[in-house]
Amino acid sequence: MGFAQVVGHGVPAGLIADMLAVTLEFFELPVDEKVRLLPPGPAVNRGYAPVRQRGARPERMRAVYVAYFDALARLAGTLMSAFAQALDLPEDYFAGRTGRAPNVMQATDRLAT
Repeated sequence: MGFAQVVGHGVPAGLIADMLAVTLEFFELPVDEKVRLLPPGPAVNRGYAPVRQRGARPERMRAVYVAYFDALARLAGTLMSAFAQALDLPEDYFAGRTGRAPNVMQATDRLAT
């Protein structure tokens, strides 16, 4: 098991800052507003979960999260290409093998502390 820190990744610093800011804006909303965004059922892994769960507010939250998620997906593709090349495989070796991952992005109000 190992860990790596990816630097020089190409995800714009402004997008990272925007994602963090909109997350803090969301967690500053009143609880009664956030609970309206509970997942529709246990099989849905998105939405607001009190103490551990999508939102209409802040209004820009969805757009910022989608842009950030897309940037990270592009980065993952770049990393998969680099891994393939490091293993002496064709550059696109993992492209058709990694597109159906159960990607999940979670926000936590611990960003405020």
